[in-house]
Amino acid sequence: GISSVLKQRPSIATGSGTTVDKKSFFKALRFALASKSSALRISSLRTSRYLICDSTDIEAMIFSFVPTFVAKSLERPESHTYERIQSLKLIRHVINVDAAIMPIQMTKS
Repeated sequence: GISSVLKQRPSIATGSGTTVDKKSFFKALRFALASKSSALRISSLRTSRYLICDSTDIEAMIFSFVPTFVAKSLERPESHTYERIQSLKLIRHVINVDAAIMPIQMTKS
């Protein structure tokens, strides 16, 4: 799947032939995670999960303050079930990759 492709490439190729490192990509995802659109937030959480392949990716996510948006997603009302599910899947994935550097704000609000 996409995870195995991302493991082989530390950066993401764009259509114009340039590359973007994952830290920059996580920074760009912050805007989508702060969106009013629930569908956009859900897709961004899923994309964040797919981007994480090793500890350096988790560190890039932490550096970009994505865990803060994950915590906000978990605090949303019950009507946002799919967003909360994607947040929990992201948390579970981070734990599976490297639980030692799991950001505390993702689980504690």
